[in-house]
Amino acid sequence: MDPLKAARAANTLVQRITDPDAFWDSVEALARRHDRRGLVDYGARRRALATLTAVPHAVLYPVCRPLDHDVTLQRRRHAAAWVWQHFTGGDVREAPAYGPRLWLSASTESVREGWRRFAAWVPDTVVAHLTAYGHGLLHPDTPGGT
Repeated sequence: MDPLKAARAANTLVQRITDPDAFWDSVEALARRHDRRGLVDYGARRRALATLTAVPHAVLYPVCRPLDHDVTLQRRRHAAAWVWQHFTGGDVREAPAYGPRLWLSASTESVREGWRRFAAWVPDTVVAHLTAYGHGLLHPDTPGGT
């Protein structure tokens, strides 16, 4: 890294870290977790989720209905894009749910606005449910997998 940029970044970080000991303890815990888990094959995740164009109605209904949110096809597609992005680290615009043939009657701007609203709305209960669903798709042989 450019030394000047590194100094600026370090200065910015130092100003924001209120408890340096806790910060470094967390960094060490993260490093241990990374060592235990090993590398993530994001290419394999993208291949595994390549056909995820909509989260099934039955998956979203139990968490959306109590929040008085209907489970529409658009919401199912945005949820699929959320799962894809969460597990692949990819740009949501590349998600299979946003393939050009799936949104024939919608403009790119309207799909992006729908994604923006979905991402701003998605509550923790739905996040947890979608995370478990995605984990099940990637690891179907583990408990809770589909």
